[in-house]
Amino acid sequence: MSEKLCECGCGKEVIKETNRFIVGHNSRILSKEKIICKICGKECSSCCGLSKHIVPIHKISLQSYYDQFIRLSLNEGKCYCGKDTKFGNIRYGYFKYCSTVCAGNNSDVQEKKIQTNQKNCGEDHWAKSSKGKTYHRIQSIKQRELQRENHEPDMPCIGSIERSCLNILESYVPNKIIRNNHDYSYKVGRYPDGEIIGLPLFIQYNEKFHYIDKNEMMKIENKETIQTTLDLASVGYLVFNISEYNWINNQEKVISDFKLLISLLQEIISI
Repeated sequence: MSEKLCECGCGKEVIKETNRFIVGHNSRILSKEKIICKICGKECSSCCGLSKHIVPIHKISLQSYYDQFIRLSLNEGKCYCGKDTKFGNIRYGYFKYCSTVCAGNNSDVQEKKIQTNQKNCGEDHWAKSSKGKTYHRIQSIKQRELQRENHEPDMPCIGSIERSCLNILESYVPNKIIRNNHDYSYKVGRYPDGEIIGLPLFIQYNEKFHYIDKNEMMKIENKETIQTTLDLASVGYLVFNISEYNWINNQEKVISDFKLLISLLQEIISI
């Protein structure tokens, strides 16, 4: 079997086949090398100094400079899933993964996490350790106490963003928004995130796990989310669904749509 060489270009052999670099060589510009601008030949004291020199003097981005003079192959900057990765800086180049999801799903990363956890806490996952279990019990108790302080049911868990969303929407309706009314759980096996007293309207705040495209714009609802909407609507109520993505990125549009729906329902009821 032919030897695998370090990708930094030093010519040395990588001992572990799954690695791309010798330890400490995963920088395209090694600390022992003279840092010289490939365009004009100016010697810089550090990578930071080179970066500060390139942009104002040569009028090109750091990524363009890296692509022209340092990048080793077109495969760099590509995640194993096929998507492009972000550019970091001229010292380290592109990120290896396009997202934390891909990084977490990588078998090498998973194995390293297991080894680190076993070394530090004696378990393959921190949550299984004594400290991890204690931490989660304390957080669970705090969550229940917070929900009681807000006059919310003990279950399910209500996230801080969901609570803030419902609190804001409540300011646009004449009556209180009831949180997770369990009365409906005995009818359809579900309970709405919010119910407006006096109006046939449920509010559903949907986090990432409600969507197939959960790592993007959260537009494609999964089967369970669609079924939840149908089950809640079966009691004769409209269901106003809010994706976490839209609430965070297009809050004004969500509020505008909500106010319009409230106005229409009030007109219908008054007829």
